[in-house]
Amino acid sequence: ADCQPDATFFIAVDVEIAQRRMRARGSTKADRMEQQPLEFYQRVERAYRELAAAEPERIIVIDGAADPEKVEQEIWTQIVARFGKLLPRGH
Repeated sequence: ADCQPDATFFIAVDVEIAQRRMRARGSTKADRMEQQPLEFYQRVERAYRELAAAEPERIIVIDGAADPEKVEQEIWTQIVARFGKLLPRGH
């Protein structure tokens, strides 16, 4: 009911880039979500951008067009900034 995550990561990436990356994975068969038309992805992106604008303290927008390693590093940077006190010492 009133349960919400403390943080939500929205990895914003252009639909064409996302589709190119999915194709580059190779022989895996596209799942139900990956088979959706371009308009579906555009509606989903628009909805997430609206949520991010409405809840900027909770929804963290990450530039998904960057190299996957940079995306991962940015996510970890945000996690440590928000929840670093919860990590065991030395991490």
